[in-house]
Amino acid sequence: MTEIASRDSWNILPEPSAIVWFQLPLSLTEGELHKLQQGHIPRVMEDRWFVFHENEWLIFCRSWTGACIYGLHLTPKLDQTAQYKCWASRDIDHYRQADIDSDKAALSETLSFILEYDEGDAAW
Repeated sequence: MTEIASRDSWNILPEPSAIVWFQLPLSLTEGELHKLQQGHIPRVMEDRWFVFHENEWLIFCRSWTGACIYGLHLTPKLDQTAQYKCWASRDIDHYRQADIDSDKAALSETLSFILEYDEGDAAW
């Protein structure tokens, strides 16, 4: 059984005070929502992300540095495409991206990885 990630499952930094807000269109099934709510705990050194769910927010932290980079307000909007409220860090000490389109692409890629991840898989 997969361990459910929590804030205490990994050594992370506080969430950034400098953020930018954006919307991300997603269509999630009930199973996908449940899988995302379990989060993701890195299993190998090459695994890039630690992800946990807390107070309706999915928080994405870099596995090596513990820096919180993204947040996604994970409210149930099942089986329909909906706009999900997100934030991206703009703390230049931990994240130097300044392009919303790049943030959307990276967050979408990470979500896809979590949804496709199997405990037996190697890191991405």
